[in-house]
Amino acid sequence: MKLEARLRAFAAFARQRSFSAAAAELRISQPAVSKHIAELEHALGLKLVERARRDGALTRGGDFVAEALLVQAGLGAAQFRKSGSSWVAVVASSLTGTYLLPEIIAEFQHSHPGVRVTLQLGTAAQAIDSLRSHRAELA
Repeated sequence: MKLEARLRAFAAFARQRSFSAAAAELRISQPAVSKHIAELEHALGLKLVERARRDGALTRGGDFVAEALLVQAGLGAAQFRKSGSSWVAVVASSLTGTYLLPEIIAEFQHSHPGVRVTLQLGTAAQAIDSLRSHRAELA
């Protein structure tokens, strides 16, 4: 879960070449983007970004990781095209997830049979945390 948020932050930085622009794209704070990238660098043991007074640039290691992400995305896209299916993760409070969403999800799946929907129940705080940490697309 944390790894995914770190990778999303790094990928946004690699696209934008800017901490501020990456933060705007992800709708999180600039310090959060910087922290996610620093944690990813620590986890990989590799410096990914050359930080300057104004944003930064990718290091050779950062270029390598960005390219590896693109290769993996290409492989995933090929598999997606081949299977024609996708998925959406939904996290909801128990009341909403028990009484409101099953009918909505069933109708959605009837209209979009190639999309797999997963529903996880939790507290409202857990639902928001899942959304913010990119473990769910809807909460």
